[in-house]
Amino acid sequence: MVIAIKEFPEKLSIISDKAGIPVQLFLEHEDRDAVLSHFISLKCEGLMFGKPSDYLERAASVLSVKLGEGTVAAYIEVKASRDIIVHNLGAINHLYIDKAGRKSRGEVGDELVIDQPYFRSVIKTVKILAEEIQLGIASKHRPKPTVRLRTPLQN
Repeated sequence: MVIAIKEFPEKLSIISDKAGIPVQLFLEHEDRDAVLSHFISLKCEGLMFGKPSDYLERAASVLSVKLGEGTVAAYIEVKASRDIIVHNLGAINHLYIDKAGRKSRGEVGDELVIDQPYFRSVIKTVKILAEEIQLGIASKHRPKPTVRLRTPLQN
């Protein structure tokens, strides 16, 4: 996303609601490009602290790609599972059920199962998400073919 926003600065408005670079960044960096790079990086990092559906939507918009609904739903469940393990010792709560939606894997009070088949599905989900992003970018930004002209000596 940082690369895309550097190339198309108008896309910064997709990830940043505030219109201004903090003065502190200008004081920390001597060059305009360094200030801009740091600011964009901070905004991209900050985006990751929001709801997964939100940051995936914004990332897709910045990158001009389309993500599959199934892929997004599966990724959101993975993130919700991670949150339950880290913040609730693996016990399913209402927050997990709300976040995971139709992909939720249990009922309130159940222990969330993270077994080998689930872990493999997580790897598959992340690979599919990465592939959708990569293929989407590649289809939008294919390098133009090089045209080779013959010189009179080659005839």
